[in-house]
Amino acid sequence: MGLSNRTRVLSLQAEGIEFVDDLAEWDDDDWDQWYSGCRRPPKIQDANGALVDVLPFLVPVRSLKRLKMASRLVRYYESITRDTTAANMRWAVVKSFEEQRDALDEKAKVTTPDVPRLTKGTTVAKWNDALRVHLSQVFGARKADLSYVLRADPQVGPATALLAGQPHSAEAGSIQGEMTTRLSHTHPLFRNDNDALYGILEEAVRGSTYESSIKPYERSTNGREAYLSLISQHAGKDKWVKILREAKSYVSERKWDGTTSLSLQSHIDRCRAAYVEIETAATHVPEQVPNQRTRVQSLLDSIEGCTDPKICARVATVSNEINGMSDNFELAVTHLLPACPVAQKSSGKRKAAQISGLGGNLKPGVGPRTGVEVRYYKYNEFQALSDDQREELIEIRKASKPAGKGGKPGKPGRNGKPGRNGKPGEGKSVSWRSQKKQIKSQVAALVKAEKEKAEKERELEDGELKEVAMVIAGMRSDVNKQYGGEVDKQSMAAAVKLNSILKKRRGSP
Repeated sequence: MGLSNRTRVLSLQAEGIEFVDDLAEWDDDDWDQWYSGCRRPPKIQDANGALVDVLPFLVPVRSLKRLKMASRLVRYYESITRDTTAANMRWAVVKSFEEQRDALDEKAKVTTPDVPRLTKGTTVAKWNDALRVHLSQVFGARKADLSYVLRADPQVGPATALLAGQPHSAEAGSIQGEMTTRLSHTHPLFRNDNDALYGILEEAVRGSTYESSIKPYERSTNGREAYLSLISQHAGKDKWVKILREAKSYVSERKWDGTTSLSLQSHIDRCRAAYVEIETAATHVPEQVPNQRTRVQSLLDSIEGCTDPKICARVATVSNEINGMSDNFELAVTHLLPACPVAQKSSGKRKAAQISGLGGNLKPGVGPRTGVEVRYYKYNEFQALSDDQREELIEIRKASKPAGKGGKPGKPGRNGKPGRNGKPGEGKSVSWRSQKKQIKSQVAALVKAEKEKAEKERELEDGELKEVAMVIAGMRSDVNKQYGGEVDKQSMAAAVKLNSILKKRRGSP
């Protein structure tokens, strides 16, 4: 640490920092406060009882930085139940820990990705893998990702040896992996991370049929138990056996001869997806994962029915032991793909998206979940697909079908109203010119009604004014004699004036 003996004895030990494990008690703020006190230590009494100044304790900035780093490393060892030794507290170990810890802190500041949703078209077994990837990017109250909450064994096992010069074991690979496997489930802050996990699960299954599986744990917000319940009900061993069986069936039984619209690229992509499913299933059920040679041979067996001379020539090249392609799946694929006869035939033709047989919005390709080729299938071909492939193909077709009757875009109903049965897109088409004419007639009718209403009100008001004027004229004997009971201009003006005064008092305009 580069501290003088005077600083270690009279300052650090005086504060209670005597052994390496004592460093865990101080965080960065505590070290800053101690550093300030070292620069201006309090006065002490001399033999005569007078207060005298004390020389400042020398603390280089580099030493202060290393003390802070060492404190964080000791706290890390405590959290993963590891003892501090001379070997794991060397400067190289401290520096490696600091670099990894800073990287994790920066990663925690990044916006958390969206929670993977468990929908009808996704199996719980496959969603489980996406959830674990998501949790590895979400950091909780203990500054560790939430993966440790899902650890199979909540107990912390015996510590394995650390890598030389590293604060983690070879099995863990990093301090993030070390915390995932060794953070305690009895720590006070575990409850906070467990609650956060339940919130993620609730968002993932919200509105789905799987929501009832975690409902019993809503009050306690026990994320770990809710997860275990969901997995045990919907992602047990039987589900992985089914996934494994379908994946092995494809790579061993599916054939490609180049005579259909299925390209070699699509066939190989589905083989890749099947091997990924086999590898994932092998972590849940006992299964021997195929090696590179087995994968290449299975691919060659699946295309042995193709009689295209270019394909046959390249298959022979891949089978040659000298070039190494028979032991490298991707190298063999790279060599085979350029000779695909389906791709060569379709290169000069219009794309399927331009042909009305597929539909205007249905784009050809491969299903993202099962790798099923998006195209027209005859009845026998469609029945030969797996349940997951048929389900995904139906979902893709539904999603690509535009609104309206018969797959055609809907048209507005009569007078701008919805079509028949109250549904948009099923009414009779109305031209813009007709709609414009209807709007003009509606506006004219409204204007006419307002005019008639205003004329009636004006006639009523005129009648009332005349009655008031006649009353005023009747009060003047000279008017009665001169006009014979008729209203004169002076009386009418007085009536208008009186009516105006009454309107203002009533608040009328």
